[in-house]
Amino acid sequence: MKKLFALLLSAAMMMTVLTGCGGNGGSGQPADNGGGADEGAGTSGKTCLIGLSIRGLDNPYYVELVESVKAFSEATPGTEVVTMEHHSDEQKQVNDIKSFLSRGGKDCILYVDPQSASINAEIAQLCEDAGVYWTSTWTMAEDVYPQDYKYYAAHQTVDNTQGAYEAAKVMFESFPDKTGKVVLLEGAVANDASDERLAGWQKALEEYPNVEVLDQQASNWDPQTGLNIAQTWLTKYGDEMDGICCANDSLALAVIEGMKAKGKTADDIKIIGFDGIPDAITAIQSGDMLATCYSNGWCQGAYGVATAYHAYQGELDTETCEQDKRAYYTNAITVSADNVAQFVSEYIDSKPTLDYSESFGGFVKPIEIPAA
Repeated sequence: MKKLFALLLSAAMMMTVLTGCGGNGGSGQPADNGGGADEGAGTSGKTCLIGLSIRGLDNPYYVELVESVKAFSEATPGTEVVTMEHHSDEQKQVNDIKSFLSRGGKDCILYVDPQSASINAEIAQLCEDAGVYWTSTWTMAEDVYPQDYKYYAAHQTVDNTQGAYEAAKVMFESFPDKTGKVVLLEGAVANDASDERLAGWQKALEEYPNVEVLDQQASNWDPQTGLNIAQTWLTKYGDEMDGICCANDSLALAVIEGMKAKGKTADDIKIIGFDGIPDAITAIQSGDMLATCYSNGWCQGAYGVATAYHAYQGELDTETCEQDKRAYYTNAITVSADNVAQFVSEYIDSKPTLDYSESFGGFVKPIEIPAA
C-alpha cells in the first residue's frame, strides 16, 4: 500500500509544472564540483555521477561531508561528484534530484539529506523508477524504509538522541547543585535530526529534575533566525537563563556572538551544540562553548556513498544482503573540555583513513524498524 501511495504521489508531482530546477544559477542542471577520473567506471564503462543533495555549504558540517565524498571519488576512478544545495527548500531539492537523474541516467548514484520526511517517498519512487541506487542521511520517513525498496540502498544517521542527551548531561552537571534554567533552540519542524535531538535533551531533563525549561523554539536550522530568537530570550529572561541547548553548532556559534553583544559570557550562560564543526571545537578550546557532539561527516559522506556505489557496481545485492544493515547508526563523539585535545589530534589535525571496500563501512548498530 505504501508503495502504491508513493507511486501516485510521484505521478501527481510529475504532472505539475517544474520550476526552480538546477543548482548553477538557474541553468536547469546541478553544478559539477569536482571528482575522480573520467575513464572506465561502473557496469557500463561510463562515468558514474555521484550526486550529493545537501542543505548548503555555508555549514562546515556539509563542507567536511563533501570533502570526504571527493576523497572517495579520487580513490575511485571513473566517478565524478555533483553537489546540489537546496538551502532548506523542499521543492528545489526534489527538482534538483529530478534534473540529476535525467542527466545521469543509470550511470549515477545519490546521497540525499532530505529537508523533511514529507519528500522521502517521492525521492524513493523517483530513484526506483530510474533504477538509481541512493543512500539517505538524517531523515527517514515513517513507512519509507530501505528494506522495502531495491534501489534505496541504505539510510544512515548518528544517534541524535544519545548524542544530544550526552551533551545536555555535560551542561546540567556544570550547573551549581545541578540546578538551572535553560532554553531549547531546535532545528526544523518534522525533521528527524531536530526531533531526535530534542528527545535527547528531554531525556536528560527527566534525569535532572532541578533543571527547568523556560522556552523552546525552532530555527529552521538558520543561524540568523536562531540569533534573533536568542536575542529575544536574552532580553526576556536576562540573568534568569543558565543555558541554551542548540540543535547544531552553527546555531550555537550565532548564539555565542549574540551573547557577547549583550555582554554575556560562558560564565553566565552555558552553550551546547551538535555536529563538531571546527569553529565549535575552537570555541570549546577557548571556553566559549561547553560541549558538542561530532557527527563525523567524514565517515558519513564517504561510507554512505560507498554503499550506493557498491550496489551500482553489482558488488552489493540490496535484496539478499543483511537487511538490518540497510538502516543504521554511524559513530558520534561527545566533545568537551575533557577530551577536546585528543579530538583535535585525531579529527582536526588529521583525518581517519577509511576502507571504501566495505559496503557498510560506517555501521555501528541497526536502527530499529517498526514491525509492519
